[in-house]
Amino acid sequence: MDETAKNEIYKIITETNNDMHEDCVEALIIKVKELDASLVQAQDVKFIYEIGSGASYKSQAAETLASALWQIATLDKPGYSKALLKPARKNLTDLIRTETSTIKESYICLCIERLSDENVCSVQTIKILKSILSKLPKFHSMMQQKEFVKDLIRH
Repeated sequence: MDETAKNEIYKIITETNNDMHEDCVEALIIKVKELDASLVQAQDVKFIYEIGSGASYKSQAAETLASALWQIATLDKPGYSKALLKPARKNLTDLIRTETSTIKESYICLCIERLSDENVCSVQTIKILKSILSKLPKFHSMMQQKEFVKDLIRH
């Protein structure tokens, strides 16, 4: 598909996104997620974030968006351009920031699991973990921080 046509289609969908059912939003995110990694561009990352970030935080569309951004930000699929890492990571952490603490903790745990896998490049995971942790609310006391860490370790 011609890039100009693709941009126009993305623009129309983004402008009408509020009227779109979340199943349609999820289907569009899946389409981008299933693209050959070498074909995914920054505009695709921006598009899925714009249409998916308005989804209800407990919806399947929001989970699919987070999964797609995670896949790109961690280079889970070979072939993604390194130019996509930063926007995907930023969008992922912005999305997680608005989620419940349970979802934040699950992504922190995912990062920790990836760090313990010797077959995975740790650099991107560390950057994602740093971004997530920097967007957590500040602890009012050392005790709160210790409790948070204990909860993470238990999971």
